[in-house]
Amino acid sequence: MTVTNENSCRIVALEGDARQFALMTFTPWRPLLDNVAAPVRAIGAYVDGAPCGLALGGADAEAPCARLLSLFVWPTQRRQGIGRALIEALCDSFAGQAIWTRWSSELPQAAAFEALLAATGWSEKMLNVIQVSTTPRRALGYVNSRPRWRMVDRIGGYTWTLWADRSASDDDAIRAIIAGENVAEILDPFRYTQQYQVWTNSMLLRLKGAPVGWILTRQLEDVLLYDCHYVRAGLGRVGAILPMMAAMFRRQAEMLGPDSPVRYFVYARTPAMLALSRGSLSGAHFYVEHFAATRPAANEPAGTRHQ
Repeated sequence: MTVTNENSCRIVALEGDARQFALMTFTPWRPLLDNVAAPVRAIGAYVDGAPCGLALGGADAEAPCARLLSLFVWPTQRRQGIGRALIEALCDSFAGQAIWTRWSSELPQAAAFEALLAATGWSEKMLNVIQVSTTPRRALGYVNSRPRWRMVDRIGGYTWTLWADRSASDDDAIRAIIAGENVAEILDPFRYTQQYQVWTNSMLLRLKGAPVGWILTRQLEDVLLYDCHYVRAGLGRVGAILPMMAAMFRRQAEMLGPDSPVRYFVYARTPAMLALSRGSLSGAHFYVEHFAATRPAANEPAGTRHQ
């Protein structure tokens, strides 16, 4: 596919070696350009024979649709319709499939990107995930400064134990929660432990001894990621996950230091953690919001969104 517009811009479907476009996408996606082939789709833009833009997409393991991974137009070529041409060509290359994308509120061109999505038939943006950064010192200092939280460790009936100390009956109870509440794969602790080596402060939340939630952590370089967490439906407003997190922060502070970095991702599908992170501990964290939007397939309603 090659399209030439009135501005002498060529829009081309790239195949094989497309490394000349590598600086036009995010670092994790650059290896995809070494040898472009299905299910990856790469659409390049040329002006006067020089690369000036890239739309990159591919199949998505998180959803039964494709994903727009990145969109870039060289700054001197922006506001000439190239971005729109790239995104339209990429969507066309997926032959009518639904396609979704996620972006950060901190990106310098976030507002322009959102306007482009709105102009090309995408759904209204929705909050997808919040990236939270903190340290044990910052989080625990904030908790200890709130008088009403000094009794938080005494919430009736709730306790927590290390994930490593769980029993076979605990595993059965966790699997029942996963099946009964349709827990997303990304929050399934058993899938998580198959992919990553969990760190020693990972914990299991209990109510009257029975598992009702979990937070699993892993190390990524010098950061401890708290990135697999779930609390049973209906229990989020109790705030019982807060003392467990405090215990996890204390353990991290003892082993890695009080200023060791913490990062966790709070998904819109976990309202308890979302409310905690945006409200209760807001003074202890730095936030980056990530939004998502979907361009539905031709036979889907216009309001279809990626979940």
